[in-house]
Amino acid sequence: MRRSRKCTHRAGLLSVLILAGCELEEVTILDPPSTLVAEVYLRVNDGVPDAVALVHRSRGTGNSGNAEAIVELKDAEGRSARFRAVDASSCMEGAVPRSFPLACYRLSGKTAELIQPGARLEVVVTPTSGSVLRGETQVPGDFQLRVPDPLLPTCRLSPGELLDVRWSRARGAWAYVPEVIILGLKEAFAPLGVEVYPGPVALQGLSVSEADTSVVLPAGFGVFNRFQGDQGLLLALRDGFPPGGVRGRVTVSAWDRNAVNWNRVGGFNPSGAPRSPSLWGEGGTGVVASVVNRSFGFHVGSPDGGTPCAPGGTPGR
Repeated sequence: MRRSRKCTHRAGLLSVLILAGCELEEVTILDPPSTLVAEVYLRVNDGVPDAVALVHRSRGTGNSGNAEAIVELKDAEGRSARFRAVDASSCMEGAVPRSFPLACYRLSGKTAELIQPGARLEVVVTPTSGSVLRGETQVPGDFQLRVPDPLLPTCRLSPGELLDVRWSRARGAWAYVPEVIILGLKEAFAPLGVEVYPGPVALQGLSVSEADTSVVLPAGFGVFNRFQGDQGLLLALRDGFPPGGVRGRVTVSAWDRNAVNWNRVGGFNPSGAPRSPSLWGEGGTGVVASVVNRSFGFHVGSPDGGTPCAPGGTPGR
């Protein structure tokens, strides 16, 4: 509960503009009630299903001090699987404040076999206190890489080569989010005078419809990094990777509607990115989203250094 001061004006608009006269009056402002938020992500990663659920509470009145819940997955035939509780570090990177009520749950191995491409699944979150949250997701259909060959776990790019990564359609996908994790860029770009932060570099692309099934590596990655101080690196990558031990992994991720709506970014959002929930219940909200991933590894080397990612690759500018 907070206390504020309110100005009660006694005159018309003209008097307010000239004199700005007001009388102080004490007003009580109530804190909003605490809300349960559950974020449940179902994934099929190169054919292997798993899932993670992050349950937490917003700050406010009526906070029970914990975010413990039972998280269950159900399919259309009535089969179900229960998530198991794990340490919060399994859901989040970095330290979690002790005062922040948060719980993490996972589904893996045989218990995750309900998660299959194309399946319609329901998630039920039952907290220790409060009402039940329910939501559904339609897992995107399966798809395959076309270039490079899906039978290649890793392949070679020549320095300066631009690879047109292509894949088949994933039925029901609302977007594809290709991501590349790159190692060795700092050392490889050092002789060229391009500054790169130490450690792995993660860049994302974006294909905004079910039919948009290609992206150029590396020039087409970095759409979300253009305003984060990486302009010099992104400009250099338009000409392909430099020689010098660069390697990495590309993951193409097909997102369902719920994933897109929860993570969408508007043109101007001073209060943060808009989020459309897909888990509902009295006193709670959240998302149940599903993705299907296909990935491949690559390294940059000479022509005798392994199988090429694509015959006759395109040179950079």
